[in-house]
Amino acid sequence: MRKNGMRKSAALVTAVGIAVGAVVQGATAAEAARQPAKAADFNGDGRADIVAGRPDLTVKGRKKAGGILVLDGARRPGEGWRTLTRDTPGVPDRSRSRERFGVELVSGDFDRDGFADLAVGTSGKVVVLYGSKKGLTGKRSKEIAPGFPAQQQGPGSAQGTSDSLRFGTVMSSGDYNGDGYADLAVRSDRGKAGVLVLRGGAKGLTTKRAVRLTDGRKGFGTFLASADVTGDGRADLVASQPPAEGSGAQRFTLLPGSSSGPRTATATRWTTPADRPLRFALGDLDGDGRADLVRTEAPDADGPTGFATQLSTGKSFAAPRVTETGGDAPASGVFAVGDLTGDGRGDVLAGLWAFASYVALYPGTAQGVGPRLRVYGGESEAVAYAAHASLVNVAGDSRADALFTSRDGYGGARLHLHTAGTSSVRVLRSASGTSDGFTLLSH
Repeated sequence: MRKNGMRKSAALVTAVGIAVGAVVQGATAAEAARQPAKAADFNGDGRADIVAGRPDLTVKGRKKAGGILVLDGARRPGEGWRTLTRDTPGVPDRSRSRERFGVELVSGDFDRDGFADLAVGTSGKVVVLYGSKKGLTGKRSKEIAPGFPAQQQGPGSAQGTSDSLRFGTVMSSGDYNGDGYADLAVRSDRGKAGVLVLRGGAKGLTTKRAVRLTDGRKGFGTFLASADVTGDGRADLVASQPPAEGSGAQRFTLLPGSSSGPRTATATRWTTPADRPLRFALGDLDGDGRADLVRTEAPDADGPTGFATQLSTGKSFAAPRVTETGGDAPASGVFAVGDLTGDGRGDVLAGLWAFASYVALYPGTAQGVGPRLRVYGGESEAVAYAAHASLVNVAGDSRADALFTSRDGYGGARLHLHTAGTSSVRVLRSASGTSDGFTLLSH
């Protein structure tokens, strides 16, 4: 039986790494402030704001210092972009060459004040920017650096590389313990390969009572995603690992949320054939209130080309069902899940490659993913689409909107928006002379 609309909405929101919950219509301001913010709604107006990273941005002559661009949500977003960097008043420290501020972006309402917050990845640190009536600012922002104590869950891990190289480059957010505050999962390789989980609270993210999740192997947490897979109202965490040399298999781990956060003791593990790390995303594809998994399919010589979806069983995921894309192959392996069609099921936005790269939209169905609905891009081999993609509710209605990036061979980059219910695709922002282009919110 399908769950009610609020539960379906919660599952979709956590698929992009946002804390679940929405302000109830007609609630007082005091009641609304106790509810977690909607997806990426940094100013609390009910619409997702658009945020894009520019990790190769030059700041005060410092190359690749990085920055983020923010555009407040509106039914027809236009001008009014703001740029935040390490030099923005209130942001800890200052801009530094090659820090790449904005290389990873994850949002969640870490202090449950009704304004979404933003975790910004840099080279070896995480900077947390808090939302307000004025949107994202440097006020109350804090820096989280590796090296703090954490309780370990899981077997002793293989030696990893230094945190200064990886910390903050892979993150995901969700309310893992069900207390209403979004938490943050960060890949961490300090001595022991694993994932650090930081708790949200009334004062925002804290390193107190942090937990390190390990599984005894290198690369745990190569990619992360958070959503309510089990349907118990808490976000669950899925972590992947790269295939071990010569194994031909990639390992996935589902760590269910609990009153104490994700737990390795109740984890479910499985492998899928792969010779390279496979990206994936979570979202409620069939509308049953539980998040499902979509990932790149890595077929053998006789297998189909496309991507695979695995529906939630309530405890783990069912066997994969392949959505064939003909001769087209996943270009970047990037997926996003959100309800663009407005039918209560999550749709899939995927980057594909034929003679040129393009972005394709596939509808969610009771069986997983249906035939392709729409294609964006693909007009030229010189333009690469969907290094980053996101489905967020910019217009403030009941449907998600499609946001994706492109880059050309001449150092140009663009940020594209397709608003649900319209036929046009708008270029929201352009940049020239960029090696990295734009980054978008991770799930």
